Amino acid sequence: RELQHIVEKSLRKDRENRYQTAKDLLIDLKDIRQDLEFQNQLERTASPNREEPKTQILNATTSDVAHTASSAEYVANEIKSHKRSVLAILSILLLGVFGLGYWFYSNRSLPVNSKEINSIAVLPLENISGDASQDYFADGMTDTLITELIKVGNLRVISRNSTMQFKGTGKTISEIARELDVDAIVEGTALRSGDKVRISVQLFRAEGVQNLWAESYERGLGDVLGLQREVARGIADSIKVKIALPEQAASTKQTAVKPEAHDALFRGRYAFHQAVNARSIEERIDLHEKSFKYYQQAIAIEPNYAEAYAALASSYHWLASAGVKLDEYYPKSIEAANKAIQIDETNAEAHNALAYCAWNYQWDAATAEKEYNRSFELGSRAAGGSKRGRHGYALLLSELGRHDEAIDEIKLAEKADPLNFPLKDNVGWVYFAARRYDLALEQFKRNSEIEPNYPESRFGISRSLAFKGMYQESLAEMRKFLELTKGAPESSPYLARVYAMAGDRGAAVKILNEHLKLPEDKQRPFDIAVVHAALSDKDQTIFWLEKSVQRRENELRSLKSSPEFDKVRDDPRFQDLLRRVGLTP
Repeated sequence: RELQHIVEKSLRKDRENRYQTAKDLLIDLKDIRQDLEFQNQLERTASPNREEPKTQILNATTSDVAHTASSAEYVANEIKSHKRSVLAILSILLLGVFGLGYWFYSNRSLPVNSKEINSIAVLPLENISGDASQDYFADGMTDTLITELIKVGNLRVISRNSTMQFKGTGKTISEIARELDVDAIVEGTALRSGDKVRISVQLFRAEGVQNLWAESYERGLGDVLGLQREVARGIADSIKVKIALPEQAASTKQTAVKPEAHDALFRGRYAFHQAVNARSIEERIDLHEKSFKYYQQAIAIEPNYAEAYAALASSYHWLASAGVKLDEYYPKSIEAANKAIQIDETNAEAHNALAYCAWNYQWDAATAEKEYNRSFELGSRAAGGSKRGRHGYALLLSELGRHDEAIDEIKLAEKADPLNFPLKDNVGWVYFAARRYDLALEQFKRNSEIEPNYPESRFGISRSLAFKGMYQESLAEMRKFLELTKGAPESSPYLARVYAMAGDRGAAVKILNEHLKLPEDKQRPFDIAVVHAALSDKDQTIFWLEKSVQRRENELRSLKSSPEFDKVRDDPRFQDLLRRVGLTP
């Protein structure tokens, strides 16, 4: 069946879907040979008296799982009976490949593309076990390879968030490269067999879909990180760029862990990424809590597993940022991140978690900036930093009023994660905070065209229009926002603020009074303060901001950058609030 697959691929109508070089064909043939050797080993080790195998083995060529000794013997006998014919076919094909290769390079001169490769995307590695329950492993291998490539100097690496969107789409390399705006694409397969791992990868130049490099690797499950470093080095060598030596040396503290611990880590990351993309808060909570258990399981097996502690820290602060158990999960995130750094100070993900918690929970901008920069040093700033670090750093700079720096950072974050839709929306908010309302409006409108039912884009359009003096259009967009969020227009402080800006004090006060009839836990002090600021009522603005501080509302981080408060910015009480929230020294 695998030979049939190779022949079919060789004859595909679309040139991009055929083998690009003789070497590619040779790699697949070698893979079949390795599978035959694997089956021969199975034949030698199968015992007729054994009822259950000790290790579950995944068969790369048939996608079946050998569950019992009898089935194992059956497979072995089948291979034994047909081995001569299979090997004969392989021999003929191998001779053909070498002949084709000789003709190809002797009779055809391909133009050399001298354009440097400065950006790269790793497509999701294909799970070739035939067992869908192993998808977590292939995704984990993809994630690890991306993390290693981020350390390659001066190479922009597309984040997992964006590349995973092409999983199972069937799009060509050229199409994907255009959408991600990259010079090269990595694709490949991953297979776990017992405690062994085998991955095969190919590197393509996007222009002309030119195959630049291909290789297969096999290691023990506990040395996945070492395997991925070897793959990253192979890719770096093929495109003639260097892995940043300080980061490479710093990241070698822990390469081998117990296979069970690494497996638990991969399962935890799989649940974490599902949680990040979950539609409902209930599903998000369930998946994050599932990830906690896997990470804790990994730590129980391998107590000094820095990567598991760092992953746990990330999952804790992600759930806290959704408003779930803030006073429990933020401290737990800080504790886990500090533990990871205690084991391995060079863990970029742990420093990123500390940065996020320092600003979003502790209102400590100086520590947050220091930790973000340390994370970038370890994860290579040129590649976009570790995980979502650059994105978070851009928002920090925006909220501190350092708008030009924030715009530069958010643009780099978008380049590293071009299909991350919430990030695209934050590009608009960074422009908005910088008072560049035309650019903000353009960004929000573009986002709304992509996702018409995404509420935040509608909210951004409304606020941008209001500050451009287009109040009727702003009111219309705010009503669309309330429809999408099932908000009540008659008691919405968001709608009240637009009326206040438009000079319709009566409408604004009427809506505000309706909002104040709601139970206290349903009232939003920060948003009430915004309405009073638009009404030029300084005393009430400060009063409600004090209530917001007591509740530690997330919106307070925008106190310095929000244009709504420009009218009260010179009030000493407002300046004191900025200091208490950590927005001024």
